[in-house]
Amino acid sequence: MKVQVNLKYILALPLIIAFAFPVRIWWHFGPFASFCPLDVVLLTGLLLSLVHVLYSGKVPVSYRHVMAVLIVPLILTYCSLFWSVNRPETTKEVLIYSEAFSAFFISIVVFRGLPSKTLANMIGLLVFFIILTAFFSVAGFSWLQPQIPPNIATESIEYQSYTLSYYARLSHPYIGLSNNFATVLVFFPVLFSAYGKASGRHIFYWLAFLTGLAVTLSMSRGIIAAMIVGYTLYAVRTKNQVSLRGLWKVAIITCVLFLGVSAFLFMNKVAWEQLPSRLSIVNITARMSAYEAAVAAIAEHPVLGYGAGIALAEISDIPLHSVHNTFLQQILYFGVPGGCMAIGSILLVPFLIHNRRSKHMRERLVKHGLVCAIITQILLFMVQASFEGSVLRVFFYFSVGISLALIDAMNREGCSDFGIGNDGNKDLFGNDNRHHYCQLERGTAAP
Repeated sequence: MKVQVNLKYILALPLIIAFAFPVRIWWHFGPFASFCPLDVVLLTGLLLSLVHVLYSGKVPVSYRHVMAVLIVPLILTYCSLFWSVNRPETTKEVLIYSEAFSAFFISIVVFRGLPSKTLANMIGLLVFFIILTAFFSVAGFSWLQPQIPPNIATESIEYQSYTLSYYARLSHPYIGLSNNFATVLVFFPVLFSAYGKASGRHIFYWLAFLTGLAVTLSMSRGIIAAMIVGYTLYAVRTKNQVSLRGLWKVAIITCVLFLGVSAFLFMNKVAWEQLPSRLSIVNITARMSAYEAAVAAIAEHPVLGYGAGIALAEISDIPLHSVHNTFLQQILYFGVPGGCMAIGSILLVPFLIHNRRSKHMRERLVKHGLVCAIITQILLFMVQASFEGSVLRVFFYFSVGISLALIDAMNREGCSDFGIGNDGNKDLFGNDNRHHYCQLERGTAAP
C-alpha cells in the first residue's frame, strides 16, 4: 500500500507541474502547429492509468455517472466526422476532446487514495503558481513573455493588438489572454472557501482571496459576474449565518480588492488607457451579431450541424472562430438533437454531484463548493468560448476530476484526520463550526 501511494505521488507531481506551466513548443506535427509538455504528461499518464485499470480489473471511479455524461461530447465529436464540412478540423477536435476526457480519467485514477490535505495542497500550489507566473509576466520578466505564434510578425497589427490586450489586463504567458486566464482560475475561489471552512485551514481563505483578486484584475466582466453569482449560491446553499464580525471581514475584503485593482491600474499605464474599452458595449454588440449569424447557420443545417471544430467564419460573414456561447456552439457542431444531448450532459454534471449522498458534513460542504464552481463555469459557457478552447477544456475536465478525488478523500477520512478534540476554528463569517460538524456526525453535539 505504501509503495502504491508513493508511486501515486510520483505520478501526481508531474501532472501538477505540467498544468501549472503549460508551455507551448512551436513544432508542427499532424494537424497541430505546436505541442505542450502537458500533452506528453497526459499521454503517459493515460497509458499508466489504463495499465493500472487492466491490472486491478476495475475502474476506480466513485462518480461513474459524472464520467458517463462527460464522455458524451467526445462521442458526439467522433460521430460528427461522418458529416463534417471540414474533416481535418473535426479530427483535430476529436484529439482535443480525447485529451480533455483523459485529463479527467487520469486525475481520478492518480489522485484517488491520497490524503485530502495533500490533494488540497496540490490544488492550492497549482493555482498559486499559475497566479504567480501571471504577475511576474505582467511585471515584465523577460523569461515570461507571452507566447505568440512565430508566424505572426512583430510589426503586424495582430501582434500589436495581442500584446496591447495582454498587458492591459492580467494575463498568463502560457494559458493566454485575460479571459482564458480568468476562466481557469474562477473555478477555484469558492472551492477554496468551502475547503477552508470544512477543514479550518485559514490559508485556503487567503488562497480564495488571491484567486478572486487575480480574476478581478483580468477585468473580464462576465467572469467576475459569474464568480459573484457562484459565491452567492454557495452562501445560500450552505445557509451561512453572517455575524457582525463576518460582515466586517466581507467589507474589508471588498475594500482590499478595490485597492488591489486601483494599484494595478495606477502602476500599469496600458491598463489605465484601456479601461474605457472595458466599460463600452462594443464587444457585446459584436457578440450579438455572432449569435444571430450562428442561429441563421443552424437554421440551414438543423439536424446534423456542421461537425465539431468548425469556425463561425467558415459558414458565415462573421470573422470569428467561435460564437462565444457554448450552447449555440454545440448545436452548430452537432445539430439540434446532438447539441441538446451535449448541452444536457454538461448541465447534468453539477446535478449528479449534488445528488450524491454525503456521509460527512465536511465532505458535504466541499461538495457544495464544487457544485457552485461548476455552475460558475456553466454561466461562463453562455458568454465565453471557454468550453471550445483546447487548453481550457482540458483544465475544466482536470479541475472537476481532482476536486472529486478531494471529496472522495474527505469521505474516506471522515473526522479522523482533522484533530477532533482540539478547539474549533472560525470560518470566514466568524462562525465556529469546525468542531461542531464532527460532533453532529458522532451524535455528541448539544441540542
